[in-house]
Amino acid sequence: MKPRARSALQDERVGALFSAIASAPQKREQPLPDMDWAGFYDRKSGSSGRSRRSSTFVGPMEARQLPGRGIGLVTSREVRAGELLLLEDAWATSATKGAASIVAIAELAEACVKKLGSAGEAERALFWCLHGTNQVGAVGEEGWQSPNLRLKIFEQYLHRLGQSGNEAGREDGPSLPAWPRQLQSAVSAIVASNSRRSEAWNSLTLLLDETQALGGLWFVASLFNHSCCANVTLSYSLWEDGITLVARAAVDLAQGEELVDTYVYPLETVDERRNRLHRTYGFLCMCKRCSVEAPLAAEAGKVADLLEAELQTFSSLRGRRAKPSEVGEVVRKIRQVLDRVFATAKQLPPSSQPLWRAQFVWGLHGLAMAAQDAGFFQEAVDAFQTCIELAALIAPSSEYELKYHMMLVQCMARRTLSSPPSALRNDTPTSMKEALRRAEEAHNRHYGGGGRHFLSRMQRRLEDFYAALRHCGKR
Repeated sequence: MKPRARSALQDERVGALFSAIASAPQKREQPLPDMDWAGFYDRKSGSSGRSRRSSTFVGPMEARQLPGRGIGLVTSREVRAGELLLLEDAWATSATKGAASIVAIAELAEACVKKLGSAGEAERALFWCLHGTNQVGAVGEEGWQSPNLRLKIFEQYLHRLGQSGNEAGREDGPSLPAWPRQLQSAVSAIVASNSRRSEAWNSLTLLLDETQALGGLWFVASLFNHSCCANVTLSYSLWEDGITLVARAAVDLAQGEELVDTYVYPLETVDERRNRLHRTYGFLCMCKRCSVEAPLAAEAGKVADLLEAELQTFSSLRGRRAKPSEVGEVVRKIRQVLDRVFATAKQLPPSSQPLWRAQFVWGLHGLAMAAQDAGFFQEAVDAFQTCIELAALIAPSSEYELKYHMMLVQCMARRTLSSPPSALRNDTPTSMKEALRRAEEAHNRHYGGGGRHFLSRMQRRLEDFYAALRHCGKR
């Protein structure tokens, strides 16, 4: 079966719109916004009822027609990891925090219908250009297929974003065709193909807080194509009047390199990811990671089932506060399954083996937690370090990578506190501080704001770290 396009971004009508962007006159790069990132992400500020409006920012990127991938975003110059690429407020959002995806999409579609009723011409034109099926043609809107018209619409839109961030109004231009009838099915198709679900991570538990999630539609962010190895990292700030999306470079990027995001949970096996992508977006992912993992997909599924069973056993033991000796037996069994993971990976070329192993980072996470509970601190430290390395391959600069950095720091602190000061190595404080420095770097690549922002968000997670440093001082 020939894979279907995800959205109108693959449609030739919209392709004509964005392909012209690359040939548009080059403008001076927009200066970086002066942001207090600690305050920007402060959830207390967002829930206080205080209205806040950010300055839209478009960084060193441009839209381009990409062979075989439709329209996407590419870098307009060399970009360093952590560099700000996009700051964009949602055009519309769902209403209920924490609602299931199907409910959020329905609410968002309703919000878009209402927004279209009061939106200016430029916003309405932009919305209908995101249509991903043939339904626009079905309602008789042939006039909207004019490439020249769409070129003018998007030239004006990008000009406003790059110059002032003001999306209100529309410059003088060609007359527009009749507006498409706002059929609920047509709006729902756009929302299903182009919407995103916001994420809010709890800085204490290092877990995703689904109770804060909302659906949203961002016009520029809709252009990020998918890869199971993202090179952009997204974060969100929820405010009384909407949601702001922040996109940063996850790795160092060359000029002209495509900017890609991961549409699904990145820590699943290849078959799980592909099935989710096909059900939701209608395409078969052929990214580099999927191509590496696919030949051994059947074995990956079997190993994942074995690993899941052992982790459920560990979870049960943890729930009843089992003795370290009991947990130690589970550590041995988890280790055996992971040995099979590493042995299977050896069927691939050496350069591809880490990428194949990365789909089991969650198993190494479980090993680290179990080893820590059993008192096998060095094994736990080694497992968390491997988690960091593998997460950096498939979800670089993401909250997943940051989480493992923080868990490593805490594990090293607990290992230090478990030993008498006289038994500690002389380089213990140095190695702990180095792990903390790397965690701070990962945080800055994802959230920005430097050391002050890192310490303000993670202070409660660092209590063991500071206690361990004081413990070292007793030698």
